[in-house]
Amino acid sequence: MPVKIIADSNDNTDYAELLESIKAPKHPLRAVMFGGINGEKAALVRHDVDYRMDHALEFARHEASLGCFATYFLLHTATYFDYSKDFGKQVAELHDLGHEVGLHSAFISDWYTNGGKCDPAKPIGFLRKHTMGGVIGTAAHGDRLCYEHDFVNYEVWTECQKLREKPGPWPKFSLSDFGLLYEAYSLHRDAYLTDTGHNWKGALRFMPLFERWSDPLLKDATIEGFNAMGEGAIMQLLVHPIWWKVIR
Repeated sequence: MPVKIIADSNDNTDYAELLESIKAPKHPLRAVMFGGINGEKAALVRHDVDYRMDHALEFARHEASLGCFATYFLLHTATYFDYSKDFGKQVAELHDLGHEVGLHSAFISDWYTNGGKCDPAKPIGFLRKHTMGGVIGTAAHGDRLCYEHDFVNYEVWTECQKLREKPGPWPKFSLSDFGLLYEAYSLHRDAYLTDTGHNWKGALRFMPLFERWSDPLLKDATIEGFNAMGEGAIMQLLVHPIWWKVIR
Protein backbone atom coordinates (compact mmCIF):
# COMPACT_ATOMS: atom_id res chain seq x y z
CA MET A 1 0.00 0.00 0.00
CA PRO A 2 1.48 3.37 -0.99
CA VAL A 3 2.58 5.77 1.71
CA LYS A 4 1.17 9.28 1.96
CA ILE A 5 2.64 12.06 4.12
CA ILE A 6 0.47 14.97 5.19
CA ALA A 7 0.99 17.99 7.43
CA ASP A 8 0.05 17.28 11.04
CA SER A 9 -1.99 20.48 11.21
CA ASN A 10 -5.34 21.84 10.11
CA ASP A 11 -4.50 22.28 6.43
CA ASN A 12 -3.52 18.63 5.76
CA THR A 13 -1.04 19.61 3.05
CA ASP A 14 0.06 16.55 1.09
CA TYR A 15 3.87 16.51 0.91
CA ALA A 16 4.00 14.99 -2.57
CA GLU A 17 1.65 17.71 -3.85
CA LEU A 18 3.77 20.36 -2.15
CA LEU A 19 6.89 19.11 -3.90
CA GLU A 20 5.04 18.89 -7.21
CA SER A 21 3.92 22.52 -6.87
CA ILE A 22 7.58 23.52 -6.68
CA LYS A 23 8.64 21.27 -9.54
CA ALA A 24 5.76 22.39 -11.76
CA PRO A 25 7.76 25.01 -13.71
CA LYS A 26 10.50 22.37 -14.04
CA HIS A 27 13.05 23.60 -11.58
CA PRO A 28 14.80 20.70 -9.86
CA LEU A 29 14.54 19.75 -6.21
CA ARG A 30 18.01 19.24 -4.82
CA ALA A 31 19.85 18.51 -1.62
CA VAL A 32 21.58 21.57 -0.18
CA MET A 33 25.05 20.44 -1.24
CA PHE A 34 24.16 20.52 -4.92
CA GLY A 35 22.59 23.98 -5.09
CA GLY A 36 21.98 25.50 -8.46
CA ILE A 37 24.12 23.98 -11.20
CA ASN A 38 25.43 26.33 -13.90
CA GLY A 39 23.06 29.07 -12.77
CA GLU A 40 20.04 26.77 -12.85
CA LYS A 41 17.01 27.63 -10.74
CA ALA A 42 16.62 25.16 -7.87
CA ALA A 43 14.79 24.44 -4.62
CA LEU A 44 17.10 23.12 -1.91
CA VAL A 45 15.17 20.75 0.33
CA ARG A 46 16.36 20.54 3.93
CA HIS A 47 15.18 18.58 6.97
CA ASP A 48 16.26 19.32 10.55
CA VAL A 49 15.75 16.08 12.47
CA ASP A 50 15.16 17.26 16.03
CA TYR A 51 13.42 14.06 17.18
CA ARG A 52 12.65 10.52 15.98
CA MET A 53 15.08 9.16 13.46
CA ASP A 54 12.60 6.42 12.51
CA HIS A 55 10.09 9.04 11.39
CA ALA A 56 12.77 10.85 9.38
CA LEU A 57 13.58 7.58 7.58
CA GLU A 58 9.92 7.17 6.60
CA PHE A 59 10.14 10.66 5.13
CA ALA A 60 13.39 9.86 3.34
CA ARG A 61 12.04 6.69 1.75
CA HIS A 62 8.93 8.52 0.56
CA GLU A 63 10.99 11.33 -0.96
CA ALA A 64 13.29 8.90 -2.74
CA SER A 65 10.26 7.18 -4.26
CA LEU A 66 9.17 10.60 -5.58
CA GLY A 67 12.61 11.34 -7.02
CA CYS A 68 13.32 14.04 -4.44
CA PHE A 69 16.68 14.01 -2.68
CA ALA A 70 17.09 16.25 0.33
CA THR A 71 19.58 17.06 3.09
CA TYR A 72 18.94 15.53 6.50
CA PHE A 73 20.63 17.41 9.33
CA LEU A 74 20.97 15.08 12.34
CA LEU A 75 21.06 16.58 15.84
CA HIS A 76 24.04 15.38 17.88
CA THR A 77 22.37 16.26 21.20
CA ALA A 78 19.17 14.30 20.44
CA THR A 79 18.50 11.01 22.22
CA TYR A 80 18.46 9.10 18.92
CA PHE A 81 22.08 10.19 18.21
CA ASP A 82 23.52 7.48 20.48
CA TYR A 83 26.54 6.36 18.39
CA SER A 84 25.14 2.83 18.29
CA LYS A 85 25.34 0.31 15.45
CA ASP A 86 21.61 0.66 14.88
CA PHE A 87 21.86 4.42 14.54
CA GLY A 88 24.83 3.98 12.22
CA LYS A 89 22.69 1.73 10.00
CA GLN A 90 19.98 4.39 9.89
CA VAL A 91 22.50 7.04 8.87
CA ALA A 92 23.83 4.70 6.17
CA GLU A 93 20.30 4.11 4.88
CA LEU A 94 19.75 7.85 4.45
CA HIS A 95 22.96 8.02 2.45
CA ASP A 96 22.15 4.90 0.41
CA LEU A 97 18.73 6.30 -0.50
CA GLY A 98 20.56 9.16 -2.21
CA HIS A 99 20.08 11.88 0.39
CA GLU A 100 22.77 14.16 1.78
CA VAL A 101 23.52 13.81 5.50
CA GLY A 102 24.59 16.87 7.46
CA LEU A 103 25.03 17.83 11.10
CA HIS A 104 22.33 19.75 12.97
CA SER A 105 24.70 21.59 15.27
CA ALA A 106 24.06 22.70 18.85
CA PHE A 107 27.62 23.05 20.10
CA ILE A 108 27.07 26.26 22.05
CA SER A 109 24.03 24.73 23.75
CA ASP A 110 26.20 21.66 24.40
CA TRP A 111 28.90 23.89 25.90
CA TYR A 112 26.39 25.41 28.35
CA THR A 113 25.01 22.03 29.44
CA ASN A 114 28.30 20.09 29.61
CA GLY A 115 30.40 22.29 31.85
CA GLY A 116 32.13 24.23 29.09
CA LYS A 117 32.93 21.25 26.88
CA CYS A 118 31.95 20.52 23.29
CA ASP A 119 33.58 18.34 20.65
CA PRO A 120 32.53 18.78 16.99
CA ALA A 121 34.92 16.04 15.86
CA LYS A 122 33.02 13.21 17.54
CA PRO A 123 29.57 13.53 15.87
CA ILE A 124 31.07 14.61 12.54
CA GLY A 125 33.40 11.62 12.56
CA PHE A 126 30.57 9.23 13.37
CA LEU A 127 28.37 10.51 10.53
CA ARG A 128 31.24 10.38 8.06
CA LYS A 129 31.99 6.80 9.04
CA HIS A 130 28.51 5.81 7.88
CA THR A 131 28.26 8.04 4.79
CA MET A 132 31.57 7.24 3.08
CA GLY A 133 32.94 10.56 4.34
CA GLY A 134 30.11 12.53 2.79
CA VAL A 135 29.23 14.99 5.55
CA ILE A 136 30.20 18.48 4.36
CA GLY A 137 27.57 20.80 5.85
CA THR A 138 25.93 21.91 9.06
CA ALA A 139 22.75 23.73 10.07
CA ALA A 140 22.34 25.45 13.44
CA HIS A 141 19.74 24.12 15.88
CA GLY A 142 17.57 26.47 17.90
CA ASP A 143 16.52 25.60 21.45
CA ARG A 144 15.57 27.13 24.79
CA LEU A 145 19.17 27.91 25.75
CA CYS A 146 19.55 30.10 22.66
CA TYR A 147 16.89 32.46 24.00
CA GLU A 148 18.05 32.28 27.61
CA HIS A 149 21.68 33.15 26.79
CA ASP A 150 21.18 35.18 23.58
CA PHE A 151 23.13 33.20 20.99
CA VAL A 152 22.61 31.31 17.76
CA ASN A 153 24.33 27.95 17.47
CA TYR A 154 26.00 28.85 14.19
CA GLU A 155 28.11 31.37 16.15
CA VAL A 156 30.40 28.52 17.16
CA TRP A 157 31.92 28.84 13.66
CA THR A 158 34.35 31.70 13.04
CA GLU A 159 32.87 32.15 9.55
CA CYS A 160 29.39 32.78 10.97
CA GLN A 161 29.72 35.41 13.68
CA LYS A 162 26.95 37.85 14.52
CA LEU A 163 27.84 41.48 15.12
CA ARG A 164 28.35 41.84 18.88
CA GLU A 165 29.94 44.40 21.16
CA LYS A 166 31.66 41.55 23.00
CA PRO A 167 32.39 38.05 21.66
CA GLY A 168 30.48 35.21 23.28
CA PRO A 169 32.27 33.17 25.96
CA TRP A 170 31.90 29.89 24.08
CA PRO A 171 34.73 28.32 22.04
CA LYS A 172 35.09 29.07 18.33
CA PHE A 173 35.94 26.63 15.56
CA SER A 174 36.42 27.01 11.84
CA LEU A 175 34.22 25.08 9.43
CA SER A 176 37.31 24.34 7.36
CA ASP A 177 39.05 22.72 10.33
CA PHE A 178 36.47 19.95 10.13
CA GLY A 179 36.24 19.77 6.35
CA LEU A 180 32.83 21.47 6.35
CA LEU A 181 31.95 23.54 3.31
CA TYR A 182 28.87 25.39 4.52
CA GLU A 183 26.53 26.41 7.31
CA ALA A 184 23.03 26.27 5.84
CA TYR A 185 21.98 29.67 7.25
CA SER A 186 24.89 31.35 5.48
CA LEU A 187 24.03 30.13 1.99
CA HIS A 188 22.58 32.48 -0.58
CA ARG A 189 18.83 32.07 -0.98
CA ASP A 190 16.28 34.15 -2.82
CA ALA A 191 13.41 32.64 -0.86
CA TYR A 192 13.21 30.68 2.38
CA LEU A 193 10.13 28.66 3.28
CA THR A 194 9.76 26.74 6.53
CA ASP A 195 7.24 24.82 8.62
CA THR A 196 8.86 26.00 11.85
CA GLY A 197 6.23 26.50 14.52
CA HIS A 198 4.03 23.59 13.40
CA ASN A 199 1.94 25.80 11.15
CA TRP A 200 2.71 25.20 7.51
CA LYS A 201 0.52 27.92 6.03
CA GLY A 202 1.54 30.52 8.57
CA ALA A 203 5.19 29.62 8.18
CA LEU A 204 5.33 30.15 4.43
CA ARG A 205 6.83 33.52 5.15
CA PHE A 206 9.83 35.73 4.70
CA MET A 207 12.74 34.84 6.97
CA PRO A 208 15.49 37.48 6.99
CA LEU A 209 19.10 36.49 6.63
CA PHE A 210 21.28 37.36 9.58
CA GLU A 211 23.55 40.38 9.82
CA ARG A 212 26.45 38.87 7.95
CA TRP A 213 24.39 37.99 4.88
CA SER A 214 22.11 40.56 3.29
CA ASP A 215 21.06 39.19 -0.08
CA PRO A 216 17.62 40.53 -1.07
CA LEU A 217 14.73 38.11 -0.50
CA LEU A 218 11.07 38.11 -1.30
CA LYS A 219 9.32 40.13 1.39
CA ASP A 220 6.49 37.60 1.69
CA ALA A 221 7.96 34.41 0.31
CA THR A 222 5.57 31.84 -1.11
CA ILE A 223 5.96 28.93 -3.47
CA GLU A 224 4.07 30.93 -6.09
CA GLY A 225 6.46 33.82 -5.61
CA PHE A 226 9.46 31.56 -6.03
CA ASN A 227 7.98 29.92 -9.12
CA ALA A 228 7.61 33.37 -10.69
CA MET A 229 11.27 34.22 -10.16
CA GLY A 230 13.76 34.04 -13.00
CA GLU A 231 16.60 31.68 -13.83
CA GLY A 232 19.25 31.17 -11.19
CA ALA A 233 16.90 31.78 -8.23
CA ILE A 234 17.49 29.56 -5.21
CA MET A 235 14.91 28.62 -2.58
CA GLN A 236 15.71 26.85 0.67
CA LEU A 237 12.75 24.75 1.83
CA LEU A 238 13.02 23.67 5.48
CA VAL A 239 10.65 20.88 6.52
CA HIS A 240 10.74 19.21 9.95
CA PRO A 241 9.56 15.58 9.59
CA ILE A 242 8.18 15.62 13.15
CA TRP A 243 5.39 18.00 12.07
CA TRP A 244 4.13 15.56 9.43
CA LYS A 245 2.40 12.19 9.69
CA VAL A 246 2.75 9.07 7.59
CA ILE A 247 -0.45 7.42 6.36
CA ARG A 248 -0.42 3.90 4.93
